[in-house]
Parts: sequence; structure tokens; C-alpha cells
Amino acid sequence: MFCALRWQRGLPYALGLLFATKQYTVFMVPLVWLLIDEPRTLKKMVVLLAQAAAVALAITLPFFLWDPRAFYRAVVAFQFLQPFRLDALSYLVWLHHTYPRLTIGWWVPFVSVVPAIALALWRCPRTPAGFAAAVTMVYLTFFAFNKQAFANYYYFVVVTACWATAAATPFARGAKNSAERHPLA
Repeated sequence: MFCALRWQRGLPYALGLLFATKQYTVFMVPLVWLLIDEPRTLKKMVVLLAQAAAVALAITLPFFLWDPRAFYRAVVAFQFLQPFRLDALSYLVWLHHTYPRLTIGWWVPFVSVVPAIALALWRCPRTPAGFAAAVTMVYLTFFAFNKQAFANYYYFVVVTACWATAAATPFARGAKNSAERHPLA
């Protein structure tokens, strides 16, 4: 958020670091559209994402090259092999208790984010605050329909909601004087 608000030149590096942290940050890729300055073009987005991907690749590639099979097993396969957890903070737990014979597929959380991403791109403002709000909505949806979602997953959602709130304030948008920051004063 700092780079999106105050240091645009650092944004590709910050996004690259963010993308390298977790597998599910891939859902943020389409939301980057909300961070592109006017005039907003696909070329600008592709350049920003390519720079961010280069940073993420530079961080991740050494681990992949060290042992590609182990990397795949730990980063990709393990996520799909994890069992459904009845202690998860997810609607799927309720569905399982209500309809015990219903088989819940691994694909449910992935499908649930598609309308969330579409809604975010349609309705969120094209600002850092809009990006943070979109990330909040998409990941709240993803975790709420996941087979393993615990309090620590939702901490991320709370943080992104705080980002959105802070980025939406007049001070974050660069208001210079007190009257701009506090219109009621």
C-alpha cells in the first residue's frame, strides 16, 4: 500500500514480493487493474505484472531449481492433498454438517472467487483503496468457502480491510491542508 500510495516506482517490486509469499496471491493478478494510473491501458498492466513476476520469479526460482519435484510437492500438490477440516472457519463445514452425504470438491473455493473478482473489478474504485477493498472481498470469499480456513487466514482479510480504510482517507490521498483532510472542520 505504501508503494501504491507514495512510491509508484517501487510498486512492481512490492507486488512481486507479495506474489511470492503465498500460492493464492494469484487471485490478486486481475485486481492489479485497479492500481493502474490513468490513462489505464492493458499494456501498462502487462508491464507492471511482468516486472512483478520477474521479482517473484527471482525469489522463487532458486528454491525450484534446488529440487523441482520437492518444490512442486510442497507448493502445489500439498495444497490439494490436505484433508477437509471440520474445525475450519468456513461455510463448507456448515454444508458438511447439514448435508453429510454431499461431496464438496476441491474446486469450490476457486470457483467462488470468480464472481467476487468480477464484482470487484466492476464496482471498486480504480485506486489503491479500491485495490485493497477488492483484495478484502476476494480473499474473504476464498477463505469462507475453503476446506481449511482458520483465524490466521482471516487476519489477512482484516489487514487488507484496514489498508482499504487507511488508503481511502483524505490524508492518504495527499490532501495538503486541514480543510481538505477534515471537510467538516
